[in-house]
Amino acid sequence: MSNCHIYFYDGWLSVSPMTISVAKTMGKHFDKVFIYAQNTQFKKYKFEEKNIEVKYIYNSFYWKKSDKPKNFANKVKKILAKNKFDKEKDWFVCIDSNSLEPVYDISDGCNNLIYQSMELPSTENTYTDKQCEMFNRMKVVLVQDENRLSTLKQVYKADDIEQKAKIVYIPNNSIPEKSKKKLVGVVEQFKNLPEGKAICASVGMVEEPVYSLEIAKTFNNVDNAVLIYHNRMKINKKREYHKNVIESNEKNLYLSQQVYDFEDIEYAYKGIQIGIACYRPYNDDFKFIGKASGKLNFYITYNIPVIVNRLQGLGDLVEKYNCGVVIDDVENPVEWTNAINKIMSDYDGYKSRVAQCYKQEFDFSEKIKPLENYFEEVL
Repeated sequence: MSNCHIYFYDGWLSVSPMTISVAKTMGKHFDKVFIYAQNTQFKKYKFEEKNIEVKYIYNSFYWKKSDKPKNFANKVKKILAKNKFDKEKDWFVCIDSNSLEPVYDISDGCNNLIYQSMELPSTENTYTDKQCEMFNRMKVVLVQDENRLSTLKQVYKADDIEQKAKIVYIPNNSIPEKSKKKLVGVVEQFKNLPEGKAICASVGMVEEPVYSLEIAKTFNNVDNAVLIYHNRMKINKKREYHKNVIESNEKNLYLSQQVYDFEDIEYAYKGIQIGIACYRPYNDDFKFIGKASGKLNFYITYNIPVIVNRLQGLGDLVEKYNCGVVIDDVENPVEWTNAINKIMSDYDGYKSRVAQCYKQEFDFSEKIKPLENYFEEVL
C-alpha cells in the first residue's frame, strides 16, 4: 500500500486546476491521496474520488504570519504520523518553493519526491541550501514549459536536473468536466448588451497584475466591442482598486457578479467571443507566464480566440498557432480595435486554430500521460 501526499501551503485549491488534475491523476496510481492545504476564503473543493482527501488546516487564520509556515508543517507532520507515513513507499508532491523546506523537515528522508511548479520563484531572491538540495532530489518535475524550467534550474542550482529527474510539461489546466447544473452564463447575465459588438472578457481576476484598470480605461475608446470582467469572487465595489476600475469606464464595461464553483467553470466562459490574457511583467512568474496562464488555458479549452500582450511564452505561442492576436501596448485603443476586427473578420478560422492549439498544447489528459507511464514503471 502506498499513498501520495500533496503539500499545498498556499491552499488555493478550488482555483488551482492543475493541482486538482494532478491529484486526480495520483488517485489512479496510489491507494490514497492526501492534500494538505490552508483554509482560505475560497469555497472548499471536494473530490468525487473516494481515495482523495483534502486536509484543510482550519486554524491557520489565527496564527501570526511569521509562525504560519512552521505551524502548518507541524500540523501536517501529526497527520502523517496518524496515517502511518511510509518514507519508502509513499510519495510527496511539493508545490512551489515554500513547500521544500517543510517537506525536508517532516518527510523523514523520503526520496520519492515530485516538484509541481505553479508560481515561479524569483531569480532576485536567494534560496536556502535545504531548498536547493530538495529540488535536486526530485524524481519528477511538473512544469509548464522550457522557459519556466530554465528559471527553476537557475534558482535551485540544478543545471543537471534533466539527467536526475523525469521532466513532465503540463499546462495549468484541468480535464474539462460537464457541469451537472443549469446556471446563468457569464454573458447571459447581461440583458442589455449592445448588438453588433464583439464580446470581449477577462476572466479570473480583476487586479493590477492583469492591467484591469488600464484596459478598462482604454476601452472607452474602443467602439467595436464590449468588455466583461469576471472575478473569482464577487467584485468588491467598495475596495479602492475595484472602485477605480468601475469609475474608469461607464461606456462599455460590464462587471460580472456571478460566482461559479470549479465544477461549473464552463459557465464562466459561456458566450465569450474573445478572451483577454494580458499580464504585467513585474516578476519572473508573470514575465514567463506562458502556459502557466490560467486565463489562456481556459480560453483555449473552451475554444475562445484570444488577445494577449507580447510576453515570452505567451505571445509567441499565440502567434505560432494564429489562435488570436498579440498586442504591444495595452493602453493603445487602435491596437485593440484592430485586433478585435481581425479576429471577428475570420472568426470560424480562429476558432479552428484555437482547437488545434488545444489539442497540441493544452489537452491535460494527453500531456499528463508521461507521468502516468512513469508510475506504471516505478510503482
